[in-house]
Amino acid sequence: MIDDIGVIDFTNITDKKADIGLYKNPNKQKVGSVLMKHLINYGFNVLGLEKLILYVYENNQKAINLYKKFKLQLRLSKAKKCFLALFLLQKI
Repeated sequence: MIDDIGVIDFTNITDKKADIGLYKNPNKQKVGSVLMKHLINYGFNVLGLEKLILYVYENNQKAINLYKKFKLQLRLSKAKKCFLALFLLQKI
């Protein structure tokens, strides 16, 4: 039996950017970094994107801490009313 650790997804994909998301299995601990590494690798190295965009609720501190570990830039988003923070990750 395969034990899933979570899901990564890409939406609104263009030739240069995509909205991204990750959802970890709530029964698993310390797998967010694994999901982020796969998400970043797939986005930049497989899809060839230049920018990954991630929205997060302002009160989701665990997710914000994870994204900060990966040096994502925090920006407030007025366009997404239900989301208060926007993280951008650009390929260097």
